[in-house]
Amino acid sequence: MRDADDFINNIIREFFNDGPMGGAIKTNEDHYGRRYYNDTSDHITEDDEYIYICFELKKNKEDYEVIAREEVVVIHLITSNDQIVYRLPCKVDPKSMEYTHNNYVMDITLRKIKEENKNDDE
Repeated sequence: MRDADDFINNIIREFFNDGPMGGAIKTNEDHYGRRYYNDTSDHITEDDEYIYICFELKKNKEDYEVIAREEVVVIHLITSNDQIVYRLPCKVDPKSMEYTHNNYVMDITLRKIKEENKNDDE
């Protein structure tokens, strides 16, 4: 599990070092030949409690894995060793992730982490 965490954390550090959230699709390739895609933020919507990601993924269920962290979602495309990385607009609970993949449409839902206002006067 530690290797998987290091792998994901390296992707996050490499990809989002100083870059903005969203924007045009950028493709990077590391020295192992893996490609990373920073997909646009127009696939991400939110309400008061949840973050929703919806996009087209023309893969079979056994061809990918979805990995959630507090600030990113990574779709690892196993057959091509590519990554699709979504930087989220706020922190989420990775354990709350639910997703469906029907007719090549991926829908991911994550619960936001509520930030409590700390006020000494209360």
